[in-house]
Amino acid sequence: MHSGAQNRLASRVHTTGTAGTPAYIILLGLGFLFLPFTKALTIDVGFPLKIYELLFTATLPAFLLTRHPFHLKQKWPLLRPLIFAWLLAVGSFFAFSYVDAGHLGMDFRGGATLDGLARVAYLLLNLSIFFVIIGRPSLSASSFLVNSWLIGCAISVFYSVYCVFSYLIFGEAFLLPGLERHQPGMFGPFLVTRSGTFEEGNFGGLYFLVSAALALHLRRPIFATIAIVGLILTQSTAAYFGLIMLFGAYYLLANRNFFALIPYFVTACVAAFGLFVYFAEQGKFEATGSASGAVRFNEAMTGINIWLTSPIYGVGLGQYGFHYFRNVWDMALADAVTSERHIAAIVYVEILSELGILGLLAFALFWVRWARAIKAGRSSGNILYASTFAILVSFLAYPTFNIAFLWCYFGMALVLVHYNIDGSRIADVGLHQHRARRN
Repeated sequence: MHSGAQNRLASRVHTTGTAGTPAYIILLGLGFLFLPFTKALTIDVGFPLKIYELLFTATLPAFLLTRHPFHLKQKWPLLRPLIFAWLLAVGSFFAFSYVDAGHLGMDFRGGATLDGLARVAYLLLNLSIFFVIIGRPSLSASSFLVNSWLIGCAISVFYSVYCVFSYLIFGEAFLLPGLERHQPGMFGPFLVTRSGTFEEGNFGGLYFLVSAALALHLRRPIFATIAIVGLILTQSTAAYFGLIMLFGAYYLLANRNFFALIPYFVTACVAAFGLFVYFAEQGKFEATGSASGAVRFNEAMTGINIWLTSPIYGVGLGQYGFHYFRNVWDMALADAVTSERHIAAIVYVEILSELGILGLLAFALFWVRWARAIKAGRSSGNILYASTFAILVSFLAYPTFNIAFLWCYFGMALVLVHYNIDGSRIADVGLHQHRARRN
């Protein structure tokens, strides 16, 4: 695809109407609108039931009723490791979550069995939505989906901005239904909120990061700016470093001359050092229970201990918290944490402890193939390719990989860089590259 044609396509993606859009695309787009509402506008049914979960559940039968040809041959390189990972999750569930349920103690979300089963089902839903997105959407469908995503992102950011100013002026802010509290945080000398529509600021950081990447790819600077503002307000350390990586990788791809990289490298180092000093002054890296850096290190080391109890296929999705106190690394730091349940807080440790080395390898294979697929369309998607590195950085301090917006982003990034001019199908996701290397 020539660059001129790609630019025309990028323009058409956000100007084409939604007339004649299939029902499953409408449901999917509405789900995209509510992606940042992971705590706000939820109903407590033992867990926070989200609007997009209901919409995505309805999307699947609507998609099947359209009877689109799936073109599985083109998608197998991406789907095979995901199918293997899900089957592994089912196997580890029966090996640990179900069999060992009576010995795990905690009654969080109904106990190990119900929580493990729910997470296996939730992973299946997320992977299914990823498949639906890369099915056969039209140009108008992609327009509807990306516009829904960006509008939802903007609404979430506007609420965060309102909360910040309301906290500064009145010391409190209106809670949307489903929210139990605002997570406070110090922004310089000011006490503000950082959670917005999410339960915690860290949850929102990666969402705003990938939203900024989508907006930049589509040349929507206003929405990109809004997303970056939302990211800044989360006060998420990992998201800040992810943003530095996003622009750094993009700059590297756009300027392959080594000397042209020196100014950015110096700027990035200064920014990274500044962030480190800022968070160090807030005590994040001290060895105390109130310091998130020390706590995260303790959770990570505990995750390694859990992995060692079942190194091949892990202890089951969602079971980290149930096995935590059996394998805790530093009990003093563990007792200082007041949350109801412990989480790995690092995606790589989460996968390793819950799905073992096989699960980590399966997802690593998917991510490598996904990144290669994005790279294949990189002439029109440098920023999306750069986001692959930003996501890897953010994973160093993120709660989970099993979250809907992330799999929606994986799908939309493929759609946006691999559209043919006629919008008829997604291009081969890396098979041509593989065959060319082999030949």
